[in-house]
Amino acid sequence: MYLTNKVIYLKKLTMRYARDFKKLFNDPFITRYLTIPYPLEQAWIRDYITSCMEKHDAGEKYAWGIFKADINKFVGVCVLKDIDQKNRVAKLGYSVGKRFWNNGYTLMAVRLILKYAFTNLDLNRIEVRIDMEDEKSVKLLEEVSGKKEGIMRSALLYENSYRDVYLYSVLKNEYLIDLKERISRHDMLSIL
Repeated sequence: MYLTNKVIYLKKLTMRYARDFKKLFNDPFITRYLTIPYPLEQAWIRDYITSCMEKHDAGEKYAWGIFKADINKFVGVCVLKDIDQKNRVAKLGYSVGKRFWNNGYTLMAVRLILKYAFTNLDLNRIEVRIDMEDEKSVKLLEEVSGKKEGIMRSALLYENSYRDVYLYSVLKNEYLIDLKERISRHDMLSIL
């Protein structure tokens, strides 16, 4: 299954991309905002991707590689996890390699996942936990109708110390209203 727009596409994370995964994320600056270890060991990557593949096939967790469409280049990863079908809630995580920052790939990937989560999986709420120092993610979540609900104290362990994180949520109805407004503004601009 692919999720795509004209610039990027998302496809199931598999062992084929283990080397690319390590190249992008074996970086202490990036891992400080993620729940992956640094330095990255091949065994950890193998176990992580294997687990992602199994859970993906079972519909329990969706882990996608983010690819730049025109050159089929692996640029990052996004994950929809802890899917609670009863309450229609899931958690979202994402990261793009440092050399691909500031191109809009993360925002595009998040929008594709939100559309999939709200339309295909009929979820109502997506939660994102963001390190309080991760200003780019704060801006990104606000751009997709995310609302900051509060601070989760000592929720992230990084280098043997606990850090506080923001809890953001994106609700289906708010996201769809925002999407309609963006489409309407785009249509108006194309007429002018």
